[in-house]
Amino acid sequence: MKLKRLGWKWIYWFTLALAVIVVYKTFDNLSGIFSWIGTIIAVLTPFVYGVVIAFIMYMPAKKLKDFLEKHAKLSAKGAGYISISVVYLVGLGLIALALNIFIPRLVQGIVDFINSVPKLLNTAVDFAQEHISDDVISWLDLEKKIQQINVNDVLKSVSLVGNSLANVIVEVSAWLIKFIMGIVISVYILLRHKSIFRVSKNIASLGMKPNTVNRIQKYGNEIGHIFYGFLYGQIVDGIIFASVALVAMMIIGTPYASTMALIMFFAQLIPYFGATVGIILVSLITLVSGGWVTALITLGMLIVLQQIDGNIINPKIVGDSVGLNPLLVIFAVTLGGGLFGFMGVLLGVPILASVRLILLDIYENLKAKKALEDVP
Repeated sequence: MKLKRLGWKWIYWFTLALAVIVVYKTFDNLSGIFSWIGTIIAVLTPFVYGVVIAFIMYMPAKKLKDFLEKHAKLSAKGAGYISISVVYLVGLGLIALALNIFIPRLVQGIVDFINSVPKLLNTAVDFAQEHISDDVISWLDLEKKIQQINVNDVLKSVSLVGNSLANVIVEVSAWLIKFIMGIVISVYILLRHKSIFRVSKNIASLGMKPNTVNRIQKYGNEIGHIFYGFLYGQIVDGIIFASVALVAMMIIGTPYASTMALIMFFAQLIPYFGATVGIILVSLITLVSGGWVTALITLGMLIVLQQIDGNIINPKIVGDSVGLNPLLVIFAVTLGGGLFGFMGVLLGVPILASVRLILLDIYENLKAKKALEDVP
C-alpha cells in the first residue's frame, strides 16, 4: 500500500515538473508559437472569410426566406435557395456598383488630398505664425518644430506608395482569390448550416453533458443577436450619416468631400465619442484647406446632423442592442482600441456585452442553486 502511494506521489511530481517545463518552453518561444498560429490562420483564411460572410448574410437571407415561405407559399428548401441567391446577387451588385462609381471617386479624392499635404502644411505653418503670439511660439518651441517639418519627406513617403504598386497588385490578387473562395464556402455554410450545427452539437455531446451543450447553444444564439444588432445598426447608421454629410458638404463646397465623408463613416462606427472626434478632425482639415468660413459652415452642419442622428436615427436603428451603460461602452472602446486597433474599437462593445451576458447568466444560476440548497 505504501509502495502504491509512493508510486502515485512520484507520478504527481513528475507530471507537475513536466507541466512546468511545458509552460516555461511555451513562454520562452512565444514568437515561434505565434508564428505557427499565424501560418495556420493564413492557410485557413478562406474558411475564416467564409464564416464571416455567412454570418453577415445569414440574417437577411433568413428574413427573406421567412417572407417567401409565408407570402409566396414556397417550400422551406425552395425559399432557402432563392433567398440565398437573391441576397448574394444584391451583395455582389452593390460591390460592383461601389467598384465602378464610388470607389474611383473616393480614391481620386484621397489621392488629391495626399498631393495637397505639402500645401496644407505650409498653410498650417502660416496660420500658426499669423495667429499665435510670439510668446506662445517661444514657449511651445514652435519655430524649431516648424523648421523640422520637411515637405520633401512627406513627398518621399507618398512616392513609396507608387514604388510598391507591384507588390500591392500581387497582394490584392492573392486576397481576391481567397475572398472568392470565402464566398463559395459561405454559400455552402448557409445551405448546410442546420446539418453543420447538428453535427457540431453531436460531437460536443460526446464530451459534455446535455445541459452544458444546450447552454452553449443558448449563449451562441444570444451572442449572435448582440453582434447582429450592434454591427448592422452601427454600419447602417454610419452609411446614412456619411451619405447625408457627403451631399451637404458637396453643396457647401467642402474640399475633399468624399474623403471627409469616409472619415465620418468610420468615426460613426465608434460609439459615443466617435462622431465628436470625426467632426473635429474634418473641421480642422477644412479650416486648413478651405478657410475658416467653409470650416465654420461644415462644423455647424455636422453638429446638426450629429444631434439628429444621436437623438432620432441611432436610437431607432441600433437601440439598446448591447445593454451596456455608457461607462462600460467607453471602457470597451478604449480597451479594444488599445489592444487591437480599429477592429478592437469596432468589436470591443459587443464582445464585452457577450462576456457580461455569460457572467450574469452564471451568477443567476449560482444564485438559484444556492437558494435551493438553503431550502430546509
